[in-house]
Amino acid sequence: MGCATQVMMSWSILFAQRNYSFGGLYMAVQIQILAVSEMAIPPSAVYNNVGTHGPMLETIEEKTQVTWSDGTVSEGVKHCGCAFYIDDNGTKILVDSGVGDFDRIHRIRKERGDRYYLKALEPLEDQLKKLGVQPNDIDIVVNTHLHWDHIGGNQLFPNAQLMIPADDLPYFLSAPVWAPHFYPGIRECVTQMARIKPINGKGTISKHVHFLQLGGHTPGSLAVFIETASSVIALAGDIVPKYENWEHNWLGPGGNIWNLGELAKAYDTLHMRADTVIPAHDWKVFSHYPGGVII
Repeated sequence: MGCATQVMMSWSILFAQRNYSFGGLYMAVQIQILAVSEMAIPPSAVYNNVGTHGPMLETIEEKTQVTWSDGTVSEGVKHCGCAFYIDDNGTKILVDSGVGDFDRIHRIRKERGDRYYLKALEPLEDQLKKLGVQPNDIDIVVNTHLHWDHIGGNQLFPNAQLMIPADDLPYFLSAPVWAPHFYPGIRECVTQMARIKPINGKGTISKHVHFLQLGGHTPGSLAVFIETASSVIALAGDIVPKYENWEHNWLGPGGNIWNLGELAKAYDTLHMRADTVIPAHDWKVFSHYPGGVII
């Protein structure tokens, strides 16, 4: 099969393979990590069965003493909240949009009694401008799931088509008490967007960017796959929050799992279908990719 035929393969066939050879027909794809927040949460919220059947506390590298919002001090794990900018041959895509309005989120979290540490970093729009990208330039925003720290900045991008996991939407709109990470106070981050496209299953975002619904963390949680000239990179959202989850198979986040069986299958699928998996909440991504440049 020639290169031209390979490039035109259907998504279902292409995605089943891991090794590609696009040769001279392949054009550039840019992927940039953007850290928009720093958080700290108890280890049990990151690593499943921490201290029992899974990892012991002393094996977790990133523990630190955290002063929580209620003034108490205990061990926690600090991590970053990331968005990802993709330029696929001129199509400008944002995967997740971070916290957005921090004042609003701090107010909601205080009303709910949430005690986790949260700090704003450089605003997402300012980081994009440093890349020469204005908010109005973004063509597509993809939310890997509808938790507050992944959708809060959606409204910064008024011209974008918003692609959201369809199976998360009922819980996002109703915010049942047993699904506390779907914040009812930020519904407008989805409902007031002009161009909304609920998605499920698998499909195409742009020429070299695709999605696959994996579930596990939320009903509709999806991963975004980017074809490069020689490999496939997966942006896994909170299916894989930290490198330790991926490298040691510590399924997580431990305190925030919708369906553990689906999550285990999601890890198997990522192993089969991606050469590189990028977690959503790990500061170590900037050690692996200096300056946040993946490609």
